[in-house]
Amino acid sequence: MKAFFGWVLVASGVLVVSCSSGDGGTDPEVVDSTGTVDVQVDTPVTCHEGDDCDDLDPCTLHDRCLEGVCVGEAMECPTYTCATSACSPEDGACRVGEIQAGLCLIEDLCVEAGATSASNSCLSCQPELDSRGYSVRPDTSPCEDGKVCTENDTCSNGVCESGSPPK
Repeated sequence: MKAFFGWVLVASGVLVVSCSSGDGGTDPEVVDSTGTVDVQVDTPVTCHEGDDCDDLDPCTLHDRCLEGVCVGEAMECPTYTCATSACSPEDGACRVGEIQAGLCLIEDLCVEAGATSASNSCLSCQPELDSRGYSVRPDTSPCEDGKVCTENDTCSNGVCESGSPPK
């Protein structure tokens, strides 16, 4: 494995490139015939045994130096019975994958299609509309406004409207 160290200076329209192989010598292969520098360094991050370090992988935690190389523990993402989740290498955030048919994943809970919200009976799991949140039930859907003095309550624009007094 070769590691190259170098610098680039651009002044007055002149490109000066200096590359070394780490042993004091230069390597002309890193500059192609057009003068373009194409250097890829595949050197792992080195460190001192037991020290905290950064392995540059956003999907690892508690990075520590082990035998001169920085390594981290794989980040664990939440597990769901209705969906998978995995760490995104772009930003280290856990992302939920596809949710099973006929279910919604709402506030980290798997909810069956048709189930209404505990706080608003005019909202329900409708995976065909939104599999990650409650959706507004159709107007005139039956609901419960929580008042004992009304019956035949119905939904209107996501709100449970009181029906008529009991007979």
